[in-house]
Amino acid sequence: MPLELHGWSFRQAQCRKQGYAQGGGLTPERLAVGEGIRLEAGERFGQGEKASVIARVLLVSERSVERWRRAWREGGTAGLESASPAKLL
Repeated sequence: MPLELHGWSFRQAQCRKQGYAQGGGLTPERLAVGEGIRLEAGERFGQGEKASVIARVLLVSERSVERWRRAWREGGTAGLESASPAKLL
């Protein structure tokens, strides 16, 4: 059985790293999945987990995790939420 994370196959999760800048071209469903991953990272920040561990578990880059950690420190959970389409323009 293939490895799955957040309902994605391992291959889909790997390809997700090559997504579009600022959500361009992503469906609302995929934006929601990305937000869910960021929110899970936020829970892990609160538990004091290291960026390398979070990145490995969530199948994302450490650079993304560090960027999310900064957003979380500055804005809490709200800082990790997806921007509305109006904010993306």
